[in-house]
Amino acid sequence: MLNFKYKKIAFLVAFNDEVDLSLVKKWSKKNVSSMTLYHNKTAKKEYFLIITGAGKTNAAIATTYLIHVAKVDAIINIGTAGKHTGNLYHNQIALISKSTYGDVDATEFGYKYGQLPQGLNYYSINNSFNDQIKLHLLTYFKNNLKINCTVATSDSFINQKNQIHYHLTKSIHLVDMEANSINQVCYLSKFKNIAIIKVVSDIVNETKNQWQETIDITKKTITDVIKSLII
Repeated sequence: MLNFKYKKIAFLVAFNDEVDLSLVKKWSKKNVSSMTLYHNKTAKKEYFLIITGAGKTNAAIATTYLIHVAKVDAIINIGTAGKHTGNLYHNQIALISKSTYGDVDATEFGYKYGQLPQGLNYYSINNSFNDQIKLHLLTYFKNNLKINCTVATSDSFINQKNQIHYHLTKSIHLVDMEANSINQVCYLSKFKNIAIIKVVSDIVNETKNQWQETIDITKKTITDVIKSLII
C-alpha cells in the first residue's frame, strides 16, 4: 500500500482505449487543452486520471498541468509500449528505471543520440515514491512483472526494427510515445515523485497491428494496476 503522505496522485494515460473508463464513471470530468481530465476526491486521497492524447507534446502539456496547476504529489504514467529487446512478453508489466528519446539526433553537435541539446541522455527514475510502486507491483503482480526497464520515446509509432536508430538497439527494452517527455518535464520542474509503468502490447518486428489486436488484454492489465493503486 502506498504511503499516505501522497495525498494527490495522478495517472497519465495516452488513449481512452488503454483504460476501462468505467473505473472513473463516477468521477468528475472536464476537458483541459488537448486532454480529458477525470478527478475524484475521497476522505483520504485525491485522484486524477488524464487522457493525454498521443505524443510527446501532449504528454508534456499534461505533466506541466498536473505539477503547476493541479499541484499533485505524485505522477504515474501507465500505458502500452512495444518490446524491442530483452526478456519481455505480451501483456507483461514493466517498471521503467530510465528513459530517453528515440527520435532525437543532435550528434553533429557532440551530443549522444537521444539527447536534446542541454538535456540529459537518459532521465533516471530514482525516488522513494517509485520504490513504493515497485514494492506494490512486486506484491500484487510479481509473476507478470519486469523491473529496471529502459524506454525510448518517439513521436512515431514503432513497429519495425528499421525504425529504431542503431545506437539504441542494445540498450532499449521498450518503445513508446510519451514516457521520456513526462520524465523530462518532471526533471526540469524538480518534481521527484514519478513512476512509469508500461504494459507490453506488441513485439517490434513480429507482425503489424499488434496494438489493435491486443488492446483489450492490455487494457484490462492497465486497469487492474490502476485499481490496485487506488486506496
